[in-house]
Amino acid sequence: MKYAVIGDLHSSFNELVELITKIRETDGNEDRKIIFVGDLFDRGDGTIELCDWIVKNKPLSVRGNHDNKLLKFLNGRTVTQTHGLKGTIEAIAKYCDCSVEELANQDNPPEKVIPLKKWLSELPYFMVLPPDVEWDDLNPESESLKYKVIVHAATTLRDITNYPKADLSNKARKAIEATCIYGFTTGEKTPEGFPVRKPWDHLWDDHPGTMVIHGHTVSDKGPVKLGKHRNVINVDTGCCFGFELTSFLLPEEKFLSIKSKQVYKFGSETD
Repeated sequence: MKYAVIGDLHSSFNELVELITKIRETDGNEDRKIIFVGDLFDRGDGTIELCDWIVKNKPLSVRGNHDNKLLKFLNGRTVTQTHGLKGTIEAIAKYCDCSVEELANQDNPPEKVIPLKKWLSELPYFMVLPPDVEWDDLNPESESLKYKVIVHAATTLRDITNYPKADLSNKARKAIEATCIYGFTTGEKTPEGFPVRKPWDHLWDDHPGTMVIHGHTVSDKGPVKLGKHRNVINVDTGCCFGFELTSFLLPEEKFLSIKSKQVYKFGSETD
């Protein structure tokens, strides 16, 4: 099976269509699976078209922090509507032809939001390729370990192998989930108020035969290969900030990108 792992989309739907078209033209393989590294929503102006496309195609994706926060709202939780979420909620309400209040109604949700909500709720915190891998085979000490791990923000092989264990405590499971969607933090804040992230991908020295593909941290210099063994791939190339939307083709291990059409002001950081 061939895959195209696509970086943080943030509702940049026109760029997604262009990139998928380029992927199909490049390899002529209509069966290549599209996989996202999460953060499909917020900031961009293509939310309505994206919702319709997701419901029709049910694409593979891991869970990003923006997707997770949107799901919390749709589940009736009170969330701070910043970083583009307010605009996303308003666009989904328009897509469902309902009010924002009706969108989060748990007793009688709009019919059109139900399949979208189901898709969001089923997003895994990480994905291992090939998808039929047996958990017992995921031994981080194995010299023959050769898998592709897809995660939104960050992970460790030990976290991945521990996650499905029945005796793992709920606290430990939540810690792993938080790492997957937010990454490792130092506890400090930037002047803009964002958490300071640890450069885990630069320092990664886990098994050289296993590749980790992630997003979350914008690379304005294009897609990069990091880590001691150059086996950590960052495909978040800041499409919504006017840079690029990037895919990583497997098994070829090649990048394919298209230029962003604009810097998206819809749902800016100050919302």
